[in-house]
Amino acid sequence: PGNDGLLNFFKYFFPGLTLDILFNSFPIFRQKWFLTALSTMVSLSTKVLVDLASGLILKFPFWILVWQLRFSFLNHAIFGLMSGILGYYLYTRFLLQHVA
Repeated sequence: PGNDGLLNFFKYFFPGLTLDILFNSFPIFRQKWFLTALSTMVSLSTKVLVDLASGLILKFPFWILVWQLRFSFLNHAIFGLMSGILGYYLYTRFLLQHVA
């Protein structure tokens, strides 16, 4: 089941759930590019929380987990922002094409 065992399911479930909750609860997040980018950054960063939880379950020392996960968090944050900007651009392009 992967490096995280049964927690591997949650690595893919939590980002989608977070994004669905943010977009459905606050529709303005779909209308502004920077809010879309921030929401995708937050949702993609939940994967790091699953890594942290699996490390705590395996009883790794906390400082080692934080040391190892800082690059992972930075990586997920940067790519979350970039994917949010790209997603917003594509969403508005296709939405405007089908409305016109």
